[in-house]
Amino acid sequence: MRVQVQIFIFFFSFGCSLGNSETTSDLKILELEKKLSELEKITKMLSQKLTITDNNLTDMILKLKQSEDENRIIRSEVKLLTSKLKIEDNLMQDGASVGPIYFSPKSSKQHLTNFRKQEKPYTESLQKRLPLMSNETISSHKPRIGFTALTSTHQMHMGVDQAVQFPKIVTNNGNGFDQNTGIFRAPVFGLYLFSASMVSHSGLELRCALVHNGNTVAYIFAGDDTTNSMGSKSILLYLSPNDDVWVKVIHESDSVYGFAWSSFMGVMISP
Repeated sequence: MRVQVQIFIFFFSFGCSLGNSETTSDLKILELEKKLSELEKITKMLSQKLTITDNNLTDMILKLKQSEDENRIIRSEVKLLTSKLKIEDNLMQDGASVGPIYFSPKSSKQHLTNFRKQEKPYTESLQKRLPLMSNETISSHKPRIGFTALTSTHQMHMGVDQAVQFPKIVTNNGNGFDQNTGIFRAPVFGLYLFSASMVSHSGLELRCALVHNGNTVAYIFAGDDTTNSMGSKSILLYLSPNDDVWVKVIHESDSVYGFAWSSFMGVMISP
């Protein structure tokens, strides 16, 4: 009996030790898996940082290359300017050594030819960059056409389509305005600016229009119940030679206030 008890105790102890050993192994395996997972995260993070570093290095290399190209262009421009200055210095030294009176015509012609060859690219570039110079020169020779005319006496109870008269001439460059008819006739092609200011009699209304070759292009109104009133209108028109522009009344029996209160003007602003 005692022997059986001892055998039972032996096998029970051996089983417990085996169970404890398996539990310890499982814990170690779990711990190793956890460490492997952490190592994988660290490896992934390091890989991302390396990728970012590679991209930064690539950007820096591109910027350095661009800087080298820009420096190369600047050095070329400096070299060209230096050569130009040397040519000018040589010309000045040659002229000073020979003297203004005894300068050799043959040598002068040769230097001038060489200088013009060197200057040609700069001259062509300057002409391309300053195209407005020729336009300004042309525009300075354009015809100067313009007029300003005023009313003299009152023009009372006018009829429909009757031209307003402006017999008092202030300016009439180009003689396009006819003070006898109140009509401006264009001497040349061009863009013209016209303006008319009309004053009504006290307590009356005045209705007028700016006319181009018989066609109304703008209306002017002036009127007040108790006093004089002024209406004005400005307009741009493209005119051909012999085109007519004038001011007319468009309402029966309207009256225009005179004595330089009403005016009509026009000027060519571009050919």
